Amino acid sequence: MTLNGVLSTVVDVKSSADEFFKAIVGNALRIPGKGDVDTESIHWVKRIITVKFNREGILQAFKTLRGTITVTPKEEGDGSHVMWTVEYEKLYEEIEDPQYLVDVAHKNFTELDDDLLK
Repeated sequence: MTLNGVLSTVVDVKSSADEFFKAIVGNALRIPGKGDVDTESIHWVKRIITVKFNREGILQAFKTLRGTITVTPKEEGDGSHVMWTVEYEKLYEEIEDPQYLVDVAHKNFTELDDDLLK
């Protein structure tokens, strides 16, 4: 078992890349629990946002825990591809990989897309 790792998922959504990215950035900047997540960078042209997780429980398990969302338009048809990548460095081998962040992101992206299409 290694201490460093990368997990990722790609979700296809029906919303346009620009619309979805604006919604993602808006949600990231309003995440409850000041100090839990810091926005490290936003690249509007490439539609990439990177956040760093700072919640106290996370800091007890991970030296580094960072997520990156990249939204790209589909080459054919409407919609977008949303890639969520989690990079981490665990403090101890016994700590489980943060797969839950991938699972939650997949669910949240799908729900956000549904909301945008209403």
